Amino acid sequence: MLNILKKLRPLIAGLVSTLLLLGVTAQAELQDGLVAYWAFDENYDDSVGVFHGEPRGTEPIIFVDSVANFGKAIRLNGDDQFVEIVGGDENDLEFPGGDMSISGWFRVETFDTNWQCLISKGEGNNYRVARRRDEGSIAYAGGVGEPGAAAPNVTDGEWHHFVAISDSSTGTQLWIDGALAESGTTPPNLSESDLPLMIGENPGARNREWEGDIDDIALWNRVLTEDEIGQLASNSIDSILSGGSGGPADGESISVSFDADGNVVVTWTGILQTAVDVTGPWTDEADDSQSPLTLTPDQARLFGRAVAP
Repeated sequence: MLNILKKLRPLIAGLVSTLLLLGVTAQAELQDGLVAYWAFDENYDDSVGVFHGEPRGTEPIIFVDSVANFGKAIRLNGDDQFVEIVGGDENDLEFPGGDMSISGWFRVETFDTNWQCLISKGEGNNYRVARRRDEGSIAYAGGVGEPGAAAPNVTDGEWHHFVAISDSSTGTQLWIDGALAESGTTPPNLSESDLPLMIGENPGARNREWEGDIDDIALWNRVLTEDEIGQLASNSIDSILSGGSGGPADGESISVSFDADGNVVVTWTGILQTAVDVTGPWTDEADDSQSPLTLTPDQARLFGRAVAP
């Protein structure tokens, strides 16, 4: 659970109260239109609804450490493992003629099968996020085919965040690590399907099992905003929904004040991290044994957060 506070010195005096409420605002926004969310913290349950999953494969799927402070993730072997969503009505995971967004995290060392699938409801005018053909990038088809290749190579063994969007008015988008990687200008037309949703496999074109780690997958029945995408690219959904990105959580808190000389005073518990962008990279500054920290105007950072030690 992360607390993100702007600390840009020339602006902070008028913004501190607003920013302390950032987590509450983000929580309300992300709950709007959130259809399903799989945190994969030692289970396959939908944390916000009834769309629970079941593991498939001859060997049990293992849980591994996820992104720092995210909990656990699933590791798929690329042979026959995937998660099939069996709870709820599969039709409610379709958005015919409408809008949708998918968010999630993944990590892969190398691809070994064309179109290895991260998440899918099928082919045609259904939706899927998968490896682009035989390349080292991923692509999104959601109600319309993938746009031209532009996404970066992701076969580096590092965690990456993605958001895939179908906007029925304007087209499709694929965001990687908080940056727009691909966009298509043909308006999508999502269709109905009698296929189950699969995470790590494509129900409409089988034997495309993912080899690597997957975590924090969620679906919305609307288009996410750029601000929301930035939040998701540096926070788990669980932390945002629980208020962790703006209010103190167990073992982590942060507050900002001013001393008599107008310097910024940061007080925290846990580890203080700073960055020049909300999506990171984040740098450890000090632990709570050095709290509080006084920053003069020339030392001000753009963003700060406290994380569990």
